[in-house]
This record gives sequence, structure tokens and C-alpha cells, in this order.
Amino acid sequence: MLDCLEDRRIALETACCPFYRFGKNMRRANLGSCFLQGMVYFILLVAVLVSLIAFSVTRHHIYLYMGLASVLSIAIYTGYFRRRIRKQFNIRGTERSMDDCVLHLICPCCTLCQEARTLEMNNVHCGVWHGRGDTICLGSNGEGNKAFAALNKASLVPIKSPGLCGMDRASNAGFLQKELEREREDRKLQEYVLYDVSCIDEIVLKGSLPPLI
Repeated sequence: MLDCLEDRRIALETACCPFYRFGKNMRRANLGSCFLQGMVYFILLVAVLVSLIAFSVTRHHIYLYMGLASVLSIAIYTGYFRRRIRKQFNIRGTERSMDDCVLHLICPCCTLCQEARTLEMNNVHCGVWHGRGDTICLGSNGEGNKAFAALNKASLVPIKSPGLCGMDRASNAGFLQKELEREREDRKLQEYVLYDVSCIDEIVLKGSLPPLI
């Protein structure tokens, strides 16, 4: 989880707009629309900021308690969906749901970055886990990162050539010629054996040799 800075684009998105990054993660995992999930996260963040500002101005502890409640609500909400992502894609982790909430409470940005990198590097779209071996289109508007591109380099050697080269043709021609010569030798040997058998039959019929039993 501490390697969140390896993908700077995801880290920048999470630091500047965590609600947008959360919505994109939920859309990839097919756990809700990007707009709806992002709006819920945004409203909870605004509630935290408003409560802290109100507490700093009025010094009423009720606003402080409201801010803490909003922070806990964000941790519980995001931790619940982190748990659902791990169950949906069978990702290893702790068995307690509280641990996911604690991660979002202690370090929400790093946790969101980890979820985003896992979903993007494994090419998850609409709740379908395609894996790192599938082809993904990377461009200026794509969501694939450099790590995914490095893991999925295009092969420079074609799997199947459209035609045979000159050396292959020559070797195939030599092989066919040898096969034809071998068939001719087999036919000659067969004819020779049949000729010998016919000669023996003639001798037997003439009485020179005892008949074969």
C-alpha cells in the first residue's frame, strides 16, 4: 500500500480529487456509477470541512463531534466497498471488515491508490477481471499505467508466418524427394519378393521341390 507514488497520475488524482478517484474505482468494479459514488464521497468530505470550519469559528464542540462522525462515516463507507472488491475478485487480505475501514481512516489516499492500481493493472472493466495478460488500448486518454504497459509488451516475432521462406521450401522439397525414393525402393523390394515366391511355386508344381506345408 505504501508504493502509491509509483503511478503518479493515480496519486495526483487521489490527492486532488479523492471523490473522483473513488467513483472511478467503483465504476470499474461495477459497484455503482462514478457520479453517484463520487457525490456521496464528496458530500461527506464537505461535511467534514464545514464542521471543522464551524468549530474553529464558534468553538462549539458539537461541530467537532459532527466532523469526527463524518470522518468515521467516510471510513466505514469506503471500507465497506473495499471489502466488497476483495470478495468479488477473491483478493487476499485480512478476514475482518474493520481492518479495511481502519486503512481508509488512517491513510485514505494510499488505500485509494492501491485499489485503483489493482483494478487498472488487472484490466478490470464493469466488474470483469480480465487479468494482466489481456490486451488493453493505451493512449492519451487511457487509464493504463506504465507498469501495465511494461508487463504487456507486444511481441515482435509473429506467431505464425504467412508463408514458407526459401530455406523451408528447400528442406521440404528434399524431404519429399527422399520419401518418394523410399517408396520406390519399397515397391521394388515388394516386386522382387513376389517374383521369388512365384518362382518357388513354379518349381513346386514341376516336382523339383517338396510342397510347402
